[in-house]
Amino acid sequence: MLDPLTSSCTLRLCGVPGFEGRTNDVIYCKPRVKSNELKAVVYFGGDIQDFPESMEMHQDHKKYSSWNLDNTAAHLSSRFADSHVLIVRPFRIGFKTFSCYDNFVPSSDCGVPEHTPTHHALQHLECLLKSISAKLKMLMPSEPPLSCNNELVQNWKSEPHLDEATITLVGFSKGCVVLNQFLYEFHYMKTLTPDDTTMMRLVSNITDMYWLEGGHAGVKNTWITSRSLLETLTRLIVRELRKITMEIRSFNHISVLLFLEIGVKGMVHLFLKYLEHMMKLYEFTLDCTNHFDVAMIASECNLYDKECMGRFFGER
Repeated sequence: MLDPLTSSCTLRLCGVPGFEGRTNDVIYCKPRVKSNELKAVVYFGGDIQDFPESMEMHQDHKKYSSWNLDNTAAHLSSRFADSHVLIVRPFRIGFKTFSCYDNFVPSSDCGVPEHTPTHHALQHLECLLKSISAKLKMLMPSEPPLSCNNELVQNWKSEPHLDEATITLVGFSKGCVVLNQFLYEFHYMKTLTPDDTTMMRLVSNITDMYWLEGGHAGVKNTWITSRSLLETLTRLIVRELRKITMEIRSFNHISVLLFLEIGVKGMVHLFLKYLEHMMKLYEFTLDCTNHFDVAMIASECNLYDKECMGRFFGER
């Protein structure tokens, strides 16, 4: 069960402008502690996850309302205390259930993605980050909310330039389709348009990517299995991305086998061991509640903590 963290300072930014007229609602949490490095965590959630008032009004979804986007933002802010946390709400929620990230990847009524070499998803992300920075400058009150702690009060008036931050991308459930589209666009940028360097600054700022319990109702591309796309990703991991973390239900998934063959052997192998430990620890059963718990267990088990993962694997 996910409990709200009332001590976090959150802002709901509606209709944030992005690439060429696209807009998304975004929930924003300012860092809780000061950091010498500008960091941002961008989260894309799954089906059913929405604003708390929307989930409470739905006959079937209200029993999952504790996993609403506001609470998710608060918990990610607690875990990434030195980072700006951004929860990107889907552009559409089909049938009041299915998260549809049309602004990042063309999607059906149920949010099934139709991946393309480029849908300008990276450009849209960059535009969102710039627009959020501008909105924060205009909307941030002169005094912080009373719920903010002393450290946050001292850091309240600092002006972020989020498009210049180091970026951690987190996809949960349906939200993983956005990260998958980024893989297509990494490949498009690096191999099909190598002379176009306009997005290189953003891509070089992406340091971590997390796929958590990815899935959708389509018959393909739940996980990216194209060798060419994965080869491009491995080159990015070596040169630009520090880490890729994949939560895999099936341990013999073809993506894992391709990664093993191509060369990202260490992280995938270690994470599979870590996931096995998590599943034993929490005695997972495949129901909707446990599905939502994956995102929270990632925080509770310090999945996002590089040092903790290193210590965990070093003991085995």
